Amino acid sequence: MATKHNPILLYAYDPSQRARFEAHESAPQLRENAPGVPVWQPPADADAIVCFLSSWARAPKKAPEGWPFNIRYIQFASAGVDTLPEWARSVPHVASARGITAEPIADYVMAAILGDCKKLDLLAALLRAGDKPFDETKWPKDSMRSIKSQTLGLVGYGAIGQAIARRAEAFGMEVIAVRRSAPDGSARFVDSIEQLAACADQIVLCAPATADTHRMVDDRFLSLVNPTAHLINVARGALVDHDALLRALDTGRLRHATLDVTDPEPLPLAHPLAHHPKATVTPHAAWYSPDHFDRVTTKLLDNLRRYANGEPLVDTADFARGY
Repeated sequence: MATKHNPILLYAYDPSQRARFEAHESAPQLRENAPGVPVWQPPADADAIVCFLSSWARAPKKAPEGWPFNIRYIQFASAGVDTLPEWARSVPHVASARGITAEPIADYVMAAILGDCKKLDLLAALLRAGDKPFDETKWPKDSMRSIKSQTLGLVGYGAIGQAIARRAEAFGMEVIAVRRSAPDGSARFVDSIEQLAACADQIVLCAPATADTHRMVDDRFLSLVNPTAHLINVARGALVDHDALLRALDTGRLRHATLDVTDPEPLPLAHPLAHHPKATVTPHAAWYSPDHFDRVTTKLLDNLRRYANGEPLVDTADFARGY
């Protein structure tokens, strides 16, 4: 299909990928804002914006005068649309890079489960510190567990949840899941997050941030979990009430929590969770893989071709559902 027009892009994406956009078949013209000028103040002739969702973190509550200017398409280089302000959603086309981080995030989750169960860090520390490194009486046997036959509970079963499920099943885990839309895949689906909380040994949050999921892990949810359970959050920090989580950890209602996302983010060093002995906090790094930006760019360029040709875009935002 012949290209219908040559997009004019406000380019607020990775500088190392710029050449791939410049060489794209749609022959886009790339624009950049001056330092300090936000993406919601694009050049007058730009009809599309390519940026990270974080570019909108400080967006005003009211639309700037003249919005949406000439903008007809916003392409995010990251998953989710939760921080895009309501007024910016008037743009005809908004799309994300949904699903691009599923595999590395699934790897992270399995690493968290393995680390939680096998205690390699504690065993290595004993070996370094002890004068009798093979003294089994000092091993953390009470907290070491087998992964096989544990129940993994997935809150959310999109691309990330399904990638986690494939890995977990290979380890012999039973996988249960709860999701908003009609279930598919090999997991056993349960009716509610409360039912999942009561059944799972490893609970993974991989649902989008919406009004329905906001603070879903609260005192009530945590009162239902098995005290030996491990909570892993690779979704958004807002899914967890961190005060309730602290209470659960301090009182023994929950054995451990691994948080790659927090609210606020980054987590202040003085926050009680930052150094809590029952919490592992990482700096929103689960998404990373060495080829991440190459893969994201491939997906973005496919959508750019579609936009230029007037074809339907992939992974457009569904604001009614919140992602």
